[in-house]
Amino acid sequence: MIRALALLVLATPAFAGDILVTPSDSIQAAIATASNGDRVLVEAGSYAEQLDFQGKAIEVIGLRGASKTIIDGAGLAPVVRFSNAEGTSSRLQGFTVTGGFSSSGTGGILATLGATPTIEDCVITNNAGRWGGGISGSPVLRRCVISNNRSSLTHGGGIYGAPRMSDCVVAGNRCTSASGGGMYVTGRTLIEDTLFLDNSAVFSGGDAGGLYIKGGVTLRRCVVANNLATGGNSPSAGGGIFVGGTGCVIESCVVVGNTLTGSSLHGGGIWGAATVLNTIVRANSVPQLESVLSVRYCNVEGGA
Repeated sequence: MIRALALLVLATPAFAGDILVTPSDSIQAAIATASNGDRVLVEAGSYAEQLDFQGKAIEVIGLRGASKTIIDGAGLAPVVRFSNAEGTSSRLQGFTVTGGFSSSGTGGILATLGATPTIEDCVITNNAGRWGGGISGSPVLRRCVISNNRSSLTHGGGIYGAPRMSDCVVAGNRCTSASGGGMYVTGRTLIEDTLFLDNSAVFSGGDAGGLYIKGGVTLRRCVVANNLATGGNSPSAGGGIFVGGTGCVIESCVVVGNTLTGSSLHGGGIWGAATVLNTIVRANSVPQLESVLSVRYCNVEGGA
């Protein structure tokens, strides 16, 4: 009986703990001491540091929300890294992530290949990188705002990668001499109930003011509006959405008010081999649609 009880105790996991962080403390130091299943609870304040989750299945939570809890990278490096194949149990919630910079990669939040962390209720703003100014990789994004980020000479002003997204806002991001002002989607994923507003791909080679989609993506119940793609002295395509592969479905969306400039214009609303269903496409640079695979039950200015 004693042996059986001892084995039962050894087999029972330890209770997870909470680690409280105040502005006089370091969030990264708390992460370093945390174990899988722990929560790092961060009080309101501004924290000038860069975070690395170190492969741990922990939650880092801003207790007062993104408006009052700020992580500032101070222009030195990416602000938050998930670089050890973290899964969805690794969670960042309730922060403003700002001031990140990388001359060779991502400025704000970097999720390397194999990492699929969860990022919720965060504002990722005013970061800059070579690609994916705000975020890169394949995290799960819920209720996040990705705004006013920049990428230079490479794609994805706001986001680069294949995140699964819902209830987000992607606004005011920009890429220069590249494609995907708001987002450059690299692979199969689902994006739902998200707004893509006022993003831009500028200077020579700029396609897809809102989203550049390589293929295999479902875009559902999204608004893509007032984005700009400008090719300069070169052709320009996909003011709202540019589809560069196969298997893309655009369903129950609104694509309005997107603009193209360049030596020739192709698909002010949507360009590329997408199946477009139950979608409004109006008030974009003409032609509203070009090279699409199929259009059904849609409201397209000028017809389709």
